[in-house]
Amino acid sequence: MSLSMDPQNRQAFINAIALRPLNWEICRAVSYAIWCCTEIEIDIRYPRDRNSSGRGVVYIQQTAMTDTDRAAEFLNYICCNARAITKFKMNVEVSDTKMADALINAVMNGKKVQLEEIRVRRRYVGQQFPLLADLIRMHSESLRVVGKLGLSEALQAFNDKIRLDRFSLINFDLIQNGQMESEQLAESTRFGLRRLAGLGATFEHLSYSTYSGFEISKQPAIHLLKSCGVKSIRLTQQKGVAISDPPVVRALLPDLRQIELVGCMEVTAKHLDALFPKLESFHLQKVDLVTGAASANRVSRPTSAEINRERHIMPLNFPIAAAC
Repeated sequence: MSLSMDPQNRQAFINAIALRPLNWEICRAVSYAIWCCTEIEIDIRYPRDRNSSGRGVVYIQQTAMTDTDRAAEFLNYICCNARAITKFKMNVEVSDTKMADALINAVMNGKKVQLEEIRVRRRYVGQQFPLLADLIRMHSESLRVVGKLGLSEALQAFNDKIRLDRFSLINFDLIQNGQMESEQLAESTRFGLRRLAGLGATFEHLSYSTYSGFEISKQPAIHLLKSCGVKSIRLTQQKGVAISDPPVVRALLPDLRQIELVGCMEVTAKHLDALFPKLESFHLQKVDLVTGAASANRVSRPTSAEINRERHIMPLNFPIAAAC
């Protein structure tokens, strides 16, 4: 249960918190509602009139707060009085990261927080949230889903206690001066992926979003996917070759079962079944990630699993996981 309600009831709920010391019935009702809360939802947006204020507006549980201090106080109260907070979602649409840091800190100080799921969305490239790494480390043993984490944050947060079912990774936090492609970005990303592979963390499904440069059939992608025990991958990438045949065709990722590619990528490999012996499904969706224009058809290639189904041999059927 989360504290989601219509605007009138949400405002009444906020007012009721202020009246708790004056009315024991309100106290019981509010305390029970907070006790049942399991999810924290934070939105930081620009005001509708951008000229009126340069600061963002904080929404906690879809309720606008007057300022960051009150929002942090409200968050801390929920996180200290709920039965258990297991989900944390944060959407940051402003360029300033200080407001987000203050709210993450309030969640970290909560006594009843045991996170199983963390999802973060950011509007601006180059944004990094160091406190997010601290929050993940605090809940490394209970976490099962982490969504849209920056590569720099993952390097600070992950360790051998991380055992995720789903992990969504981006490298847009490493972008400097708004340059989506640069030699520095490419080198930083390659170095970061190699380091991530050696941290001991595992995740069954990886959703990776980048502009270019990630090729599943080459290093450091192979090392990352092997070391982290990845069984399915969804790659969202604007350009480049996603899979190519090596000089000597051999099994590169024996445990990889599912591949989904979204973007204007090319697949030049002619021996998918040899490269990925356990591959059960492969999909390539041609989409221009900049303009949003999509091709008419979704490209699929037959795998050994599909051939087996035609022979009435029914393998295990795992649906392709969507991006976090």
